[in-house]
Amino acid sequence: MLDGKFEIALKLIREHKNPLLEAICLIQMAQYRKAIDILEGQTKSFAVNSILAEAYLRIGSHKIAEKLISSLDKEEDLLEFHRISSMKYWFTGDLEKARIEVVKGLEMDEENAFLLNLKGIIELRMGQFELSIDHFKKILELPAGRQLKAIATVNIGAIYLQQGLLDKSLNEYLIGCEILYDLDNMRHYADSMRSIGQIYHRKGKISTALDYLEKSLNIRKKLDNKLAREYKKSTSLVMKSLNEATNYEQKIISMETEKRILEDNVAVLSSKLHEKNKQIDSANLKLDFNRELLRNYEKNPGLIKNTKEKVNAPRKDSNGKQASKL
Repeated sequence: MLDGKFEIALKLIREHKNPLLEAICLIQMAQYRKAIDILEGQTKSFAVNSILAEAYLRIGSHKIAEKLISSLDKEEDLLEFHRISSMKYWFTGDLEKARIEVVKGLEMDEENAFLLNLKGIIELRMGQFELSIDHFKKILELPAGRQLKAIATVNIGAIYLQQGLLDKSLNEYLIGCEILYDLDNMRHYADSMRSIGQIYHRKGKISTALDYLEKSLNIRKKLDNKLAREYKKSTSLVMKSLNEATNYEQKIISMETEKRILEDNVAVLSSKLHEKNKQIDSANLKLDFNRELLRNYEKNPGLIKNTKEKVNAPRKDSNGKQASKL
């Protein structure tokens, strides 16, 4: 990737709009959360899930990474499957399983610089210094990028430091630092500067040791401040989304309350409407009856007169006598 010139590479990648390569570049620059943000919005595939798993492993979200790795079909890219699996076991502390996955990967590609580097680190952690150095030196012989070669160089310096070979260690660290600085890999550069300070301290050169340690500390502060700003920005965006979600939820609650009130009003109106309908039905029956009487009157005017006479005729008791009026 432009031999480690990540800022330049990142600019070119963004111009060509390649999210996967952009995420890989960001991981190399230790900007893991940015890589995650980019990949989470992409259509999931073997490559996307694998790189996404690596980013989650590097920020300590092991369970998410393991879930992504378990979704991979290893037959699709067996070498990459061994690579990401070795990383999973490395970050979760299972060195033996990590070593097994690395060995399987190197059986497929014995000159894979990433796997050689990881194997060297695993053996360093297991105290197998000579084997570890052999793997790092092999990387230096390969046509690998300057980034991996620089890291291999400082790793050799770390082994010499553990063995007490201070001059050899210092030489390796100085070579590695020069490359890392040129590549603008300030995270590894700061770590290497700190190790150089420790070497000078052990050599009794306190003033020189303090200079290197102070430089390392200042670089780490700048990196941490940048990380803190990015975290603050991310937190601000999360809080904004949370507030928007809360406001939306409150709007939904308000709308549901209004809906219930309307439903209650509709129920009351429906009951009143039912009563009105009953009254209208009763009035319609009376109206129909009166219309029927009117039609009968028009046909036989004497019918209503006879009916009135019968209604107004004096009442008689059971013996046929006229009943007294009240």
